[in-house]
Formats: sequence, structure tokens, C-alpha cells
Amino acid sequence: MSVTATVLFACVHNAGRSQMAAAWLNHLANPAKARAISAGTAPGAAVHPETITVMGEVGIDLSAAKPQFLSEALASQSQYLITMGCGDQCPVVPGAVRDDWPLPDPKGQALDAVRAIRDDIRHRVETMVAANGWQPMYHDTTGRDDILTGGVKMIPITTPKGTFKVWTKRVGNNPKMKVLLLHGGPGLTHEGFEALDSFFPGAEIEYYYYDQLGSYYSDQPNEPDLWDLPRFVEEVEQVRVALGLNQDNFYLLGHSWGGLLGIEYALKYQQNLKGLIISNMMSSIPAYVEYAKKVLMPSMDPNVLAEVQALEATKDYANPRYMELLIPNHYQQHILRMPPDQWPDPINRAFKHLNQAVYIPMQGPSELGASGKLATWDRSQDLSKVTVPTLVIGAKHDSMDPKHMKWMSEQFPKGRYLECPEGSHFALYDDQLNYTNGLIQFITDVNTGTR
Repeated sequence: MSVTATVLFACVHNAGRSQMAAAWLNHLANPAKARAISAGTAPGAAVHPETITVMGEVGIDLSAAKPQFLSEALASQSQYLITMGCGDQCPVVPGAVRDDWPLPDPKGQALDAVRAIRDDIRHRVETMVAANGWQPMYHDTTGRDDILTGGVKMIPITTPKGTFKVWTKRVGNNPKMKVLLLHGGPGLTHEGFEALDSFFPGAEIEYYYYDQLGSYYSDQPNEPDLWDLPRFVEEVEQVRVALGLNQDNFYLLGHSWGGLLGIEYALKYQQNLKGLIISNMMSSIPAYVEYAKKVLMPSMDPNVLAEVQALEATKDYANPRYMELLIPNHYQQHILRMPPDQWPDPINRAFKHLNQAVYIPMQGPSELGASGKLATWDRSQDLSKVTVPTLVIGAKHDSMDPKHMKWMSEQFPKGRYLECPEGSHFALYDDQLNYTNGLIQFITDVNTGTR
């Protein structure tokens, strides 16, 4: 029968360093293998506010924590004693493994200095957890607050029109590699990513499905003003905080519109990212429209193109003939290169659940261009500002220009390009092994510091 080790972190006031260390260990270790407590020789009245602030930034809430006295009785419960400045006042625990971590007191320091202490403590705790084999198992749910729902969390999102909830679902358990998935559309669903269930668990990558506000599994408020790019960026940040993702583990993977959203998020919040993946998305909507005019449209049968353009000219997008023409002549060539009757169920469900009330105002009704709020979006000149490791995934037959996407990867200071030679816009499905092998290689390389 396994025994849970108790680690006691001790300092003087139990209001800063030891509180952070205990919180980190309880966050990172398998609770069936190790748990942490903390105490001080002269406990303060409350945890330092700057400690609460910086731990809250990484999703760990210490607002209810209380300093406690370091008694011999408390110390005797521990198999490990880690001291942080209490010196000779710390009790001797016979048989306990003892170490001293010489760390500055965060009390009264600027937040950047406290963040440095927080990150130093995390690194030390991670080393301790790894050295003792206390890492959580991939499918271990011990201590999770989403066990009852199978990993699902409905996260409250504050917006200018009130508070709404968005749907998320966690799969797996890995404190170092956590991927938040941004689906396309706008207005599609997480379902388009479900093929990752066949690959991410084998690589022990923890990942989060997420339906953006307005999408099928999340709230769908009738508030057109909410379908706005800056508001979606703030939504992603609120989801990140709620899930406890941070710069030590947070990878953001966005497909199509999700890739656009990922670029915008990184330009504002890249300090929270460990890695960024932009899948099948150009950095400029005007450049995409130009590619559609010069490459995609001319590749179609001229008679088909003329009929499609006639329907678009009269805005007759609801006419069944519109999709009858586009599915074999555009979708099957550039969106998903499979006969429609063989399209995977996750893709069919994602399209079935598309919310047109979100899609049309932002993208526009045409499938061969863009005319909505995003029509002028262009971040090509800003890509060099994203300094975190970035993977751009393109495909030879994509509706997005693969040459442009390769160029994008060269603009990022730490960019990498993955081309799927058999793939199209949903290369996750029609060039699956190239896509998933390259994606997993990137995530594991960043995790190990390999370039």
C-alpha cells in the first residue's frame, strides 16, 4: 500500500514563500503520492497581498489561506521539511529529509520581484516532484474539481452585456503541457478537434476543448455587439485564468478563425503563453481574399464559378443550389478532401452546429471571400512581436495560401512551419499523420527546450 508523503514548508511568517511552495506542490504533485502543508515560527496575521496576487495570476487562489504556527507536533507529521529563512528557530524533525531554500522574503516587494520568487519556487517544487516520482498520472483525476462532470466546466465570462457561460472539457493530466483549443468559424464548435483524442493521450498532452461564446455548447446570447474580436480575446484570457493555465504549461492551438484569434491573443497576452500554434490561417484577410480571387476561383470550372457568383450577386446564399455547387467544387477540393459521404462525424456535427448569427456578421455569407467585421483584419506586420515559440501549420490544398503561411512562420522570431502535402483546410483529417506528428513534435520540443 502506497503512503502519501507530507512535505512541510517552513518560514518565519508563513505569509509568503512557504504558502507559495505548499500551493505549488499541491498543484503539481499527485495527491495520492504527496501533499504539502506550511507554517511559520512567528506567523503573520494574513498572507501577503502581493503573494495572493501573483499566485492568482497562475490560477492558484490563496485568498482563504491562513498563516499557522510551526509547532513540533505539526512538524512531526512530515517526512520532508523545507526551510525558507527560519534558521535555527525551525524544529528538528527526526527522520525527516531536510533542505533549505534560501529565498528572499516577498513582503513589500514589487510584483515583478514577487513573480520571480514565485517562479523560482515553482522550479524547485517541480524538481522535487520529479526526483521523488510524485508526478500525477495522465488519467489520474485525484483532487480535480471536474470529476463529476467528466472534465467539463462551464466557465462564467464577464462581458459588456452581462455574464454568460462557456463550455470547456479537460482531457488528461500533465502539469507541463496543456493545450487550449480554439475552434474555427466563428461560430463553429470544438467538435472539429475531436480527432486529437486518437493522438494527444498517447503523447500525454493535457488538452481542453472549448466552445466560444455563441457556439453550440456554450451560451448563445442574442447580443450582436458581443461578436467582436477584442471581446473574444478577453474571453480567451478569462478562460485561461479559470483553467489555471500559465506560461509554464499553456499552449494555444487555433484553427482557421481560431488561428486569427490566437494571433490576437498572443499580441496582447503572450506573457502567459508557453507556445502558440496557428493552424490553417493566414495573417491577413485581404491577402486571403486576393488568393481566393487569383487562385481558388480560377481553379473552378468556369460554368460553376459563374453560377456561384450569380447567386452571390443576388445574395441568394440560402438557395440549396449554392452549397450543391460549392461542396464538390470547393469544399471537397480545399476544405476537406474526402467525398462528402465519408466526412468524419466530428466535422459533420461541427458544421451542423454552426451558429450563423455569429459567423455571418464576422466572416460574411460568402464562402469565397470575406465581407464581415473581419474583412480588413491584417496582422502581417506585427508577427515579429510574438516572441514565444510558434508553429504555423499549412496545407498544399488549403483554402488559405500555403506560401503565405510558410512566410508567416519566418516572421516569428521562434517560428516553425509544418506543411501537410496531402491536406486541405481540415488537414487534421485529410493529412492526419503529418499534421499530428508535427504538432506533437513541436509541443514536446518546446517542453524540453529543443528547437
